[in-house]
Amino acid sequence: MLHVTWLCYQAAEFYRDRLTQRQIRNLLIAALFHDFDHPGHPHPGADDPDRINIGRSIAALRRHIAPEDRPFLPGIEALIEATHYPYAVAGEQLDLSGQIIRDADLAQSPSTVWIQQVIIGLARERPRKSAQGSEDAARIPCCPFVQHGMGARAISGASASPSARWQR
Repeated sequence: MLHVTWLCYQAAEFYRDRLTQRQIRNLLIAALFHDFDHPGHPHPGADDPDRINIGRSIAALRRHIAPEDRPFLPGIEALIEATHYPYAVAGEQLDLSGQIIRDADLAQSPSTVWIQQVIIGLARERPRKSAQGSEDAARIPCCPFVQHGMGARAISGASASPSARWQR
């Protein structure tokens, strides 16, 4: 869930000589809220489903923003808007913070955890067929790795300790 925030933090560290502390804070706040209250499924009948998700994110941001960050709300909202797909603004027209959050949002799609969530979600929605060939209302059970709290690490063979991955 915090993949985009982590990528934004890493990019902010890399570009710390080009970003002010305020820009970094705004970027990280926007990253935290960019998919806030996102249902993880399309909105039936919506011409622009991401517009609904962006609206939810911005509404949550407005409810939960710290008082000291309120004066910067328009800039933080603009960063959240930069993740709206399909993109209305070309990447070259975004400032560095906008480019970072958009790239981080795009980079989460090929991640193992994201793919696992999509596959398991689709499997849960698919009706099973009984031995007689009729569709059963029961759903496919969840992946056993997830049921037992092992998640993507068990599937990918990664170490239980994140720091151990860097010591290989």
